[in-house]
Amino acid sequence: MTALFTLWVSGLAIAGFGAWVLFDASLGLNWALWMLLAAAGLALCGGVAERRPPAASWAPLGLACALAAGAPLTADKVFDVLIVMGGLLLLSAAMLVARNPATGWLDVPFVMGLPAVAAVVTLTEAARRGLELLGMLTSSRWRPAVRGGAAAVPVVTVLALLLAGADPIMAAARDTLIEFIQRIDFIPRLIFFLALLTGAVGAGGVSLRAGAVPPTPSAAEPAARGLGGQERLIVLASVTALFGLFLALQLSYLFGDPAAAVGSGVTYAEYARRGFAELSTAATLSVLLVLGLGGGLGGACGRWSASGRLDGAGRAVSLLLLGETGLLLASAFRRIWLYEAAYGFTTARLYAQVYMAVLAIVLALIAFELRGPVAARRVLRRAAGLGFAAVATLGCWNHEAWIARENFERAVESGRLDARYLVWDLSPNAVPALVEGAGRLPSALADEVRMRLEDRYVKVMWLRQCHWYEWNLGQINAARALDGAGIPVGGTRDAAAPQGCVRLEFLRG
Repeated sequence: MTALFTLWVSGLAIAGFGAWVLFDASLGLNWALWMLLAAAGLALCGGVAERRPPAASWAPLGLACALAAGAPLTADKVFDVLIVMGGLLLLSAAMLVARNPATGWLDVPFVMGLPAVAAVVTLTEAARRGLELLGMLTSSRWRPAVRGGAAAVPVVTVLALLLAGADPIMAAARDTLIEFIQRIDFIPRLIFFLALLTGAVGAGGVSLRAGAVPPTPSAAEPAARGLGGQERLIVLASVTALFGLFLALQLSYLFGDPAAAVGSGVTYAEYARRGFAELSTAATLSVLLVLGLGGGLGGACGRWSASGRLDGAGRAVSLLLLGETGLLLASAFRRIWLYEAAYGFTTARLYAQVYMAVLAIVLALIAFELRGPVAARRVLRRAAGLGFAAVATLGCWNHEAWIARENFERAVESGRLDARYLVWDLSPNAVPALVEGAGRLPSALADEVRMRLEDRYVKVMWLRQCHWYEWNLGQINAARALDGAGIPVGGTRDAAAPQGCVRLEFLRG
């Protein structure tokens, strides 16, 4: 009874709050608050089942909340999508590991079907819990209470309507309820509420019931499993030798600056693209070789062989391969840095550097694992966690404003600035930095920045007053910066004054 009560109360709370603040609303504070409630509900259901919240679910739930923290901070629509999709994916992972931390649905290759599996399991469990509740309410124990409640509803409704005519507070509540029912979005909002309730009850039910998550289908053993320690060592050493030869032949190309040499025939764009392709290839091969040949991607691998000599040699070659990949990482990072110094900063170049940083940490994790039997499952889950953490950091950090400031500093020295990119390709997150930094630019560049700001925010956007739960720091700061610079959003000065919670929206039509 306690478990069933907890499941339905938490489900109703999650669905009711979500239908209130998420339906037909822009992403902002609402998503962060709803994610906290959803994570708490899922942890509560798991805690009721096991007397304490399952430890395995803390990591995905914590990452989901950290990711959601960016929703009220960033005005970037791309990150809005990443925050929502990543949060739902992490909630699904937390649900699957709540009662079975060793579930294979988070391992390769089954993780590719995680969204579909989570959806099917959630819908199945929600139907099961709905039938369970219906059976309980129609039992002899609860039948009198249900009948009494059904009879009391019309009686209380009629009396409340009569009393509303004599009390202004009850009259206001009556009018509000009638207006809500008559609104055109009542039915769609009710459908949205039922969808959230289905997801909340289904996910909570999976966390409550052992055996709710089906086991992964048995997969055929990959061919690499049949390789012995000596064969694996030969393959790994061959690839390591190839990478070493590649690094030796390309030493000046990797760590030099051929694009700066007159007549070299190598542009900075070619220089950076080649480096990133080399990085991706080498890093992918390194991970596949060390984790795949070291025992497979599906679980923990054992020793290279019963021979201590082969085991030690395999680990040494693996470390050498990781070191070579690290050199490629350092080279590629330097290439992007040179490219930024020559052509300016962009989000794509920054994201490439963040990817390299995450990949460097993953290589360090693999090197640490090589002290003993390599647990591929643990490495891959930590790598995924690092990826989500990187996205959460970018979502909370206004990196677009940083990009704008860095490009302005470069423009002051060089006189070159891609104003179109800064205004049109960056989100409103960058607007305060653009308005503030334009005053330090040469007059011609400053006029171009202002002209492009007017082209975007005066001619094709308007300012919308929003509900408190749609509050977004990036949107509000952008509106205030434009208002302070005398740039009326939408072309109407009075309407451009940002009061309270506001959102910048593109004009329709």
